[in-house]
Amino acid sequence: MLKAKSDKDKMRYDAILEKHHHLYCFESDRIEDYFDDELNQIIEDYFEKKKIQSFEIEDIKVQIIGKFKKN
Repeated sequence: MLKAKSDKDKMRYDAILEKHHHLYCFESDRIEDYFDDELNQIIEDYFEKKKIQSFEIEDIKVQIIGKFKKN
């Protein structure tokens, strides 16, 4: 189980182990899972070319911050 932290410092547990990212709404403090294989590939390709000195990447999680539109 992984942890996801909101901007309001609430710790939430994420039971989904499949590679994914998060959408975080700063108005409602809501976090939703975001799946995007193309984004995953872009990130992996970037860090394959651009190594971080003295650091081995195990995984990358992106938190996209914004607000959900009202329908």
